[in-house]
Amino acid sequence: MTQAFSDMLYLFSCAAHGVQPEKKTDMDLDEIYHKAASQGILPLVLTSLKELYMNDGVIICGTPLEEHIKRLRMQALNNIQRGYIIRNAIKQLADNGISCCVLKGDTVAVLYHNPDCRISNDTDVYIDTDEKDTIKKAKGIFEENGFKFGEDQPDSHHFNGYHMIAGHLELHHSLFRELYSDVWFDNKTTLADPFQIVKTPIGIMIPALGVSDGLKYTYLHMVKHFLRGGIGIRPLMDVLLYIKHYKDVIDIDSFYRLTRHLKYDNFLNCITYIGIKYLGFKNGDLLPYKCDDAIAERVLTDIEAGGLFGQNEAWRFNFHMVYNEQRFYRFKSEDYTEYMKTMTTESPESPAKRFFKKRYRLMKEYKYVAKHKFLLPIAWIHRAFKFLRVLLPWNRNRVVHSKKAKKRMDLIHELEMI
Repeated sequence: MTQAFSDMLYLFSCAAHGVQPEKKTDMDLDEIYHKAASQGILPLVLTSLKELYMNDGVIICGTPLEEHIKRLRMQALNNIQRGYIIRNAIKQLADNGISCCVLKGDTVAVLYHNPDCRISNDTDVYIDTDEKDTIKKAKGIFEENGFKFGEDQPDSHHFNGYHMIAGHLELHHSLFRELYSDVWFDNKTTLADPFQIVKTPIGIMIPALGVSDGLKYTYLHMVKHFLRGGIGIRPLMDVLLYIKHYKDVIDIDSFYRLTRHLKYDNFLNCITYIGIKYLGFKNGDLLPYKCDDAIAERVLTDIEAGGLFGQNEAWRFNFHMVYNEQRFYRFKSEDYTEYMKTMTTESPESPAKRFFKKRYRLMKEYKYVAKHKFLLPIAWIHRAFKFLRVLLPWNRNRVVHSKKAKKRMDLIHELEMI
């Protein structure tokens, strides 16, 4: 772990818990900005830096902090607008008898001391039904509220929508993609609790998963991203704050049984270690744990290198298929190749399909596409250069079986997550 990343973790934890950061005058601010942006936590880190700056705890030359804070204010304003648009759509769903809830996002942001600064890049809404007519009606309600959806993908677990103000929307009709539910989670993701009502950072009441279901989903969602290629530090904070806030009402025994059955209990111990050593938690805040400190430190190193959801390193793009093949035989006795033929969502797309995504699918990644339709070809070229090394057929196997991928699989084996 680099010193800049360590400083970034400290600033992040202070903002999350509402702790006044101690004076630091030797920080590499440019590198901290870069690390925080790559981890999706820049607004929270800026909150702590502003506290230091106002109390003469850090010297900042020029106006970079002021410029960052201006952008933060714009993000916060957009976040408020997004919240009201989503609230109105959810209210219309309820008026039409459609049960739904918001996944993650604002439902975990409220656990932060500075919830306005825990800004999501998108909104995930779960429709609690598998009836096609109800799902179609739900999509129609979101469309009436200004969201545009691309073509239906019947083998996907959600629909992608985009709103010029509210941004990206994932409308889920199941919590996870079938492959992950079946192979990685052994179909143990069924909900058991009624939805709860949560007050968002801007004072809006929205439905959320029940307390125990919320922990199960938030944790497994983090595990999924770690196994796909990377997670970043923010999902760890989300899970740990959730445990701290709801520890006395969570069905802990059920959660432990689930993590042990799926072999994700050692990973839980590692993130607890990271939370206590680096993220400002105390022993009494979290669940009891016991782990190999060296392995936990390697997990943290992986988080730094990969960034939010592993997007920092192109070789991670197909990493999940290496894990998937080894994981398959834990719960399955079928032929892996034949099984994967049925999972069309995991079939490799051609480079052309990867490069030439529809506009609505590129708006989240390239903001200029949302503002100007004629820039779509530029986004295609941008994406092509970004993923060329990963997506070309003759590179695919070399990438996923690279030395870096092998080293990462060694870590996963040491965590006993197979």
